[in-house]
Amino acid sequence: MPGVIHGRDEFSDVDLVWPWRTPFRVTKSEHAYVRPWYVIHPRTEEEIRVTCKQIDKNVKTQEPQFIEFQRYIVGRPNLLQIPLVPALEDKSLHFVAGANFEYHMKHLWVWSFNDVYPGRIDLDCSHLSTNMSIKIGDVEKMLPYGMYLHKMYNHQKFHSVVSLSITNKYIGRRNLIIEQTDQIKQQRRKMQSQMLEKKRETRKSTAVKSVPMYIQSSKEIAANKKNVVVRDEFGNEATLAQLMERSKEGGAGKGGRGAR
Repeated sequence: MPGVIHGRDEFSDVDLVWPWRTPFRVTKSEHAYVRPWYVIHPRTEEEIRVTCKQIDKNVKTQEPQFIEFQRYIVGRPNLLQIPLVPALEDKSLHFVAGANFEYHMKHLWVWSFNDVYPGRIDLDCSHLSTNMSIKIGDVEKMLPYGMYLHKMYNHQKFHSVVSLSITNKYIGRRNLIIEQTDQIKQQRRKMQSQMLEKKRETRKSTAVKSVPMYIQSSKEIAANKKNVVVRDEFGNEATLAQLMERSKEGGAGKGGRGAR
């Protein structure tokens, strides 16, 4: 089967004839268009690292008839077609609720400078929703150091790679959840209002107003103090008024006004 290794920079094209099983071996291998292959040059016998670029097939029989490879030079920009593989989409709550999973782009063209690079990019779809999809700009952040998106995607970074679309089943379940949340909110409001009413009732029942029956004057308070029974130093009991009178009489007998 005829084939070619495309030249680049200082390297020219290399025309080769491959065994008939070569294209089948390439296509059936894992990561066929990203996996590196090693070819020995027919004249210089140097080892050339290549990747498969394209396999042309017959229009009627769909059998391979021409195969194209490209040189892969480490440290220089090498164009690769990286496949995108969605994963964990069944963990998304919106997908479980009935949203339709849409797979827009199955591969992206990137420039690779690395010797070792991933054969595919796994997309974590566990957080997908109908309003939030995975875009080309998000995939760019997942690329390892030394791999860059092709410039054709500079104006397409907001295009979705994987997304969820709304279905009738999803709308029905969403409306049901909204109704349940509204019922829960109303029930909470009722419980809060009942608790507030109970607090008000307990405050009214426990609040005791201490209102005096009458207001005592200072004269009444002084009169009540005079009627208090007090013991003197000899153990004799007498009211406070009697003790005050005795003190007055004793003071007058010592040469005060009473002695006149």
